[in-house]
Amino acid sequence: MNGLSPEGRKDLGMTGTEDSALIAMDKEPGETAWAYGIIGFCESSPVAVYSSDGEGRIVQCAPDGWIILLDGEQGTVVDTLHVDGSIAMSPAVYRDMMVIASTGEDGGHIYGIMLYREPGDDYGE
Repeated sequence: MNGLSPEGRKDLGMTGTEDSALIAMDKEPGETAWAYGIIGFCESSPVAVYSSDGEGRIVQCAPDGWIILLDGEQGTVVDTLHVDGSIAMSPAVYRDMMVIASTGEDGGHIYGIMLYREPGDDYGE
C-alpha cells in the first residue's frame, strides 16, 4: 500500500514516517496479521519464497536500495541487504536465487542474490 496517511500509519500500528506498507492479512477473520512500513513510494511487488523444508519468507525491495527478507508468518525482519541505486521493479526468483536490477547515476546494476543456502550445497567451494 502506497501513500499512507498519518491515520493509516496509526491504524497499522506504525509510529514513523513510512510512506508505504507491506500488509499481511489473516484470511479467517479478515484482519491485518502484520504490517511492515517502508520509506518511499514502493514500486516493487513482494515475492513469497520457500526453502526446501517449506519455510516461508517474503522478499520486499524498497526504493532506496534496501532488500528486506521477512518471516512470512510474523512479519519480522530475517535479513536485509543494501544495494547501490534505486529499486523500482519486482525481483525474479527461481529456487534459491533472486535477480534484481537497480538504477542510479552510474547506470545501475544487476544483482544475483542467493536467498537460502541448503545443507550440503557447496556451490563450487
